[in-house]
Amino acid sequence: MQQTIRGKLALAIFLMAAAPGLDQGCCQDLSAPVRVAMRPAVAHQQPRIAVGQLANITGGTSARRRQIAELDLAVWTDEAQSAEISQNEVLARLLLAGIQPSEFQITGPPRTRVQLAAPGAAVQEKLRTAIVRHVAQGLHLDQQDVEVMLVITPLQQNELSQRLSAGETQVRPLQHAEQLVGRRRIELGIFNHQGITSKVSVAAEVAIYRHVVVTTRPVEPGAAINEANSHVEKRRFESLDADLVTPGELTGQFARTRLRPQQLVKHGDLGRVRNAERNEPVIRSRDIVNVVAARGGMKITLRGAEALRSGEVGDVIPLRNPSSKEKIYGRVINNELVELVY
Repeated sequence: MQQTIRGKLALAIFLMAAAPGLDQGCCQDLSAPVRVAMRPAVAHQQPRIAVGQLANITGGTSARRRQIAELDLAVWTDEAQSAEISQNEVLARLLLAGIQPSEFQITGPPRTRVQLAAPGAAVQEKLRTAIVRHVAQGLHLDQQDVEVMLVITPLQQNELSQRLSAGETQVRPLQHAEQLVGRRRIELGIFNHQGITSKVSVAAEVAIYRHVVVTTRPVEPGAAINEANSHVEKRRFESLDADLVTPGELTGQFARTRLRPQQLVKHGDLGRVRNAERNEPVIRSRDIVNVVAARGGMKITLRGAEALRSGEVGDVIPLRNPSSKEKIYGRVINNELVELVY
């Protein structure tokens, strides 16, 4: 069915079974391994497939991630259109490359089904790459922390192939990045050197990985949240929750309510450390303010947001986006200005 490195892989798997300590369990006690998250299924156009094409690779150093991503797993030599590659085969391939078990962790489904796709898969990959780049830039994420699964009909694929083959073209999503996470219909613009030439709508599932703060023990109201009662985890999300706290937002904050162990910390759970000299709020609930968002070297201002809670300078408060009506969060700068918190 396919010619792979499986002769050597089978030997490596046999050696793993015979030698203690070379199983996946050994990878769970590590401080900073590369995380190789297998996908349930992938479509692939080329006869050669590497680890990075069937798994999401995060953590560790960039050099180690790149090395793992580029390791060959299989080469199709006949007319077979699909195959399955197991976690054990990936594990054995990494060991054959001289990568120590302490340097990686394999997660996800036990097997990934690989479909050798028709040439139209190049179109899907172009769309997927455009969406990944757009979401990563808009949400300040690494591109490896964005997953995109497209659902495109054969008719759409043929139509897109024709549009994208006519001269030099680029594809870009037309919606804001925060509107793309989850199961969505995504509007894409097709551009050439003169501007946008057409639009297309495709169904997609977009997930992201984020660093979040998780409690490790009960936290009573008024207690500071720090490394003694919480830690940072990288988790996968299929929706964008702007209420989640990032590690850099805990300075000067205390628990507003009692938090349970293993609870994700949200902005609504926090308040600033209180003392006798605490100032009066500079923004009150229902005030209309401006929200500034820093993106790289640019600043974008959103005017007319409604404050949903009072706050003094430095507080993180919820606001209502005047355009989308969705809840967003920002840090109070003064009585008219709030800085968006991602």
